[in-house]
Formats: sequence, C-alpha cells, structure tokens
Amino acid sequence: FRELEQDKPDDETIQKRVRNNRLEMNIGLRILNIAGVILIIAGIGVAASYSYNLISDTAKALLFYLGGLGALAAGEYLFRSRKKIFSCGVLGGAIGTLYGAVFYSYFALNLIDTNTALLLAVLVTIVSIALSVRYDSVVILNLGLAGGFLPFVSYAAANGFSGEMIFPALCYLFILNLTALLISFFRRWNTTALISLLLNYPSVTYLINSGETGPQTLVYVILVFLIYWAAVMSASFTGKTAKAPLTSLITLFLDCAIGSILVYATLYNLDLSGLNAPISLFMAVLLIFSGYAVKRRLNDQRLFILLFVTGLPYSILVIPMQF
Repeated sequence: FRELEQDKPDDETIQKRVRNNRLEMNIGLRILNIAGVILIIAGIGVAASYSYNLISDTAKALLFYLGGLGALAAGEYLFRSRKKIFSCGVLGGAIGTLYGAVFYSYFALNLIDTNTALLLAVLVTIVSIALSVRYDSVVILNLGLAGGFLPFVSYAAANGFSGEMIFPALCYLFILNLTALLISFFRRWNTTALISLLLNYPSVTYLINSGETGPQTLVYVILVFLIYWAAVMSASFTGKTAKAPLTSLITLFLDCAIGSILVYATLYNLDLSGLNAPISLFMAVLLIFSGYAVKRRLNDQRLFILLFVTGLPYSILVIPMQF
C-alpha cells in the first residue's frame, strides 16, 4: 500500500488517461453506430426480399416506416437524456431506415408509384438535414446518407437494375446527392460531400453499364458534377475559415476526374461526340473563373491552383475535340 501511495499519478497524468479513455469510448461508440445502421438496413432488405408470405407486402412496408419513425422518437429521447453519441447513431439509423423503407416500397414491393417514392425521398432528405442542423451533428447526416445508399447497393447485388428501373434509380441517387449541396449552405461539413461522392460515382457507373444509356443519363452526370462543384464552392464562400480543407480539395479533384470521364463516356455511348468541344469549353470556363473568384475573394491559394490546374486541360482539349 505504501508503494502504491508513493506511485500515485499526478493530476496531469490522470487527465491524460481520462482523455484517452474518452477518445477510445467515442471511437468504439461510433463504430457500434455504423455497424448498427448497416445491420438495420440489411435486415430491412432481407425482410423485404425473403420473408415470403409470412406477412403481406403492405405490412412489411408499414413496419419499415414505423421502425424509422420509432427510431426518430428514440433518438430524440436519448438526446434529451444527454446521451449524444448514442442519440446521433439512432437518429442516423432512423434516417437510413426511412430511406430503406422508401426504396424497398418502390423497387422490391411495388407498393408506391414513382412520384410518391421521389416525394418521400425528398421529405426524408429534408428531415435528415433539419435534424443534423438542429443537433449540430454531422454524424446524423453521414450515417443517414450512407444508409440511403445501402438499400441501392444491396438491391443491386441481389437483383440488379435493368430497363425501366434505371431512370427511377438515377432519380433516387440524385436526391441523395442533393444532401451534400444543401447542407453546404448551413454547415461546413466537408466530409459529407466526399462520402456522398465516393458512394455515388460507383453507383451511377453501375447503372450506366446495366442498361441503355439515354439523354437522362447525360443530364444526370452533368448535374451531379455541378452539385459537387457547387458544394465545395458554397462551403468555401460561406465558411468561417478562409482556407478550404483537404477533404474539399479531394472532393473537387475526384469530381473533376471521375465526372469528366463519365460525361465523355456517356457522350460516346449516345453518339454525341460533337458535344465534346462545347462541354469542354463550359467546364474550362467554369473551373478557371471559379479559381479566379476564389483567389480574389478568399485568397485561398490551394483551391485556386486546383481549380486552375483542373480547368486548364479542358481548355486545351477544346480544339482537338472539334475534329
């Protein structure tokens, strides 16, 4: 006992250990939150596809929606009980559950029409943004966004998309992408745009390769390119700090690289190669002028260089793409 008393840690050591314990607990709880959301969405997919005649399709959908709404209520209760980490995880899972309910109600159960499905998806998106802003939690938004993509991925792996399903699937993904743009007007949560981009471009590439490419696909890839460009620019001009973080730079670079490949590939598939030069000119003007605006108003040298360097190749490609 005397030896232990002599080896008693000082206050600084105690505070350091407390901080380390809190960090480990926060990381562990976040991992549990992510795993919980994945399991919930996976469970919804299994119930929608493989519960056969145990309950009716209408009852399945009703249970999905009630589960999402119940999770919203539970998240609110946990937040009021000052259990913020758990409440954010539950609320994020609730948003993902509601996205899954909308997705499976349309694609798997065929209970609602296209307009109703898109309207419900828009409402879920608005709720997710409102909750994340209210609780000032990027975790809610990112978990909900990832939960929105999970039903798409699981359905694509199990059943695939083809024919008339391609366009509604593109609309669904487009609504998810709007989350990254809309939140940029309220918060500078740069990870949301990056997560959305990393989930979106593989998904749309899969859809393009799953069916015939139509004009709507070209419109989609151009709009998505503009969404992520606008999300980075909006966050930069409305943010409290002058310099764009690394996540924004990565988002913009990947958007220009992957987005341009998809645009040119879609033009080739549609036999519209004559539009290569005008679109290249448009992208060059957009990026280069954005760079000068950033340099003049924000004095952000890194973002200016990235915009200028990514815009310059488009200006060079304008001439050879005319032939």
